[in-house]
Amino acid sequence: MIGARRLIAFALVGAAALAVGSCSWSRLYAAPVAAKRAKLDEHRREIARFRQALDGRFAVQGRLDRLVETTLGREIDAVEHRLRTGLSTVVSAAGLSEVTVNNGRPRAEGNPAGRERIASAVRRRLREQVDFHVVRGQVSGYGGLGQVFTALAAVASQPWIHRVEGFSIAPAGREGTSYQVRIDFATLLLADLGATQGEGLPAIAPENPETIGAVQRIVAKNLFVMPVSPEPEPVRVAVKPPANASSPPPPPYGSWRLTGIVGGALPEVLMTGPDDRRAALQVGQGVLDAILVGATDDAAMFEIGDSRFSVLLGTTLNDRRRIDD
Repeated sequence: MIGARRLIAFALVGAAALAVGSCSWSRLYAAPVAAKRAKLDEHRREIARFRQALDGRFAVQGRLDRLVETTLGREIDAVEHRLRTGLSTVVSAAGLSEVTVNNGRPRAEGNPAGRERIASAVRRRLREQVDFHVVRGQVSGYGGLGQVFTALAAVASQPWIHRVEGFSIAPAGREGTSYQVRIDFATLLLADLGATQGEGLPAIAPENPETIGAVQRIVAKNLFVMPVSPEPEPVRVAVKPPANASSPPPPPYGSWRLTGIVGGALPEVLMTGPDDRRAALQVGQGVLDAILVGATDDAAMFEIGDSRFSVLLGTTLNDRRRIDD
C-alpha cells in the first residue's frame, strides 16, 4: 500500500516538474525564438522593399539622365539663344519665310504630389518644391501647305522641343497658295541637375518618316480648297404641278441655301439643296431659275427672270432681296 502511494507521489512530482519545465522552456526559449524569427522576417521584407525601391530609383535616374541630355543648358540666356537659333534654322530649312520666334520667361513647375491628400506638413513642403522650369513660346512663318506641314513635323521631331502644345494654320491670301503657321512649343530647363551648358546651334534631328508620310497625305487632300467640279452644270429641279391647279407652284427657293463664297476675279459660290445636294456655281450658272451674276464677301447676286436679287450668306433663295436698278 505504501509502495503504491510512493509511486503515485513520484508520478505527481514528475508531472509537476515536467509542467514547470515545459512552461519554462516555452517562456525562456520558444517564445523569444519565435519573436526573433518574426522580427527577422520583418527585416527581410523591409530589405526586399528597399532593394525594389533602389532598383526603381536606378531606372528613374537613367530616364532622368537621358532627359537632361536633351536640354539646352543651365542658364536661361543660353537656353533662349540656342532655342531661337535652332527653331529658326529648322523652319527655314522647311521652306518657311518671314520666320519669327518668341518665348516667355521660365515658369516653375512644382511636385504634383503636393496636390495629393497626405499629411499637411509634407504636402506643404512638396507644394513649395520646384522640380523644374518650363520655357514656352511660339514660332511662326509663311509658306506653301507642304512647307507648313513639313515645318510642323520638323519642330515636333527635335528632342529639345519637349512638347508641341498646339498649332494654327490660316490662309495668307485669296490665291490659296500661301499659309501662315504658328506652332506653340515648350522646352524644359533643369538647372539643378548638372546639365552641360550648351553652346551654338543645338543638334538638328531629321523628321520622323512616319510623320512625313502623314504630312504628304494631308497635303494631297488640301482641306483648305473647296472641291469644284471641272464644269459644274446648273441644277434644275423638276416640279410636278398639282392636279387641278390653274398655275404651277413657285420653285422651292427655300430648299437652296447659300453656304459658301470664294471671292476673287472669278467669284464662286456654294449652294446646298435638298438631301444635302451641293452645287458650286460660277457666274452664268445657277440652281432652279436663279442665275448667279456676281458675289461679294457676304452676299451673292442672282438673276431671276428680268430682276436681280441679293442673297446673304447663310440664307436661302427664298430670303432674297430685290436689287434696285
